[in-house]
Amino acid sequence: MAKYVVRYDWDPEGVWFVHIPGQKSCFTQANTLAQGRKYILEVIELMLGPKAAKTATLVDDVRLPGNLKRQVVSVAKRYALVGARSQVLHKQLAARGLSKRDLRELLPRRG
Repeated sequence: MAKYVVRYDWDPEGVWFVHIPGQKSCFTQANTLAQGRKYILEVIELMLGPKAAKTATLVDDVRLPGNLKRQVVSVAKRYALVGARSQVLHKQLAARGLSKRDLRELLPRRG
């Protein structure tokens, strides 16, 4: 079983650029983090074979631009303080282009 660090770079146009550093030609793009994981597994299968894709362990390395990263961290701290997800906080980050699915993955879960 191989472990792959998968880097996700957010583009302000609303797309994630996904690649495996050190693996030549292992890259794709996606609209959500979940879609990026699915697509990079397909790339692994094409480049390294079906067995590699089936046994792969993916380690996410999510990169956000500095200002957006600070906003996500700030919202995460507010979540911790209020103990609940807030539609207002979601809207603030969604206005920056992140999807609701990505926000659910990037923000801490309760309980």
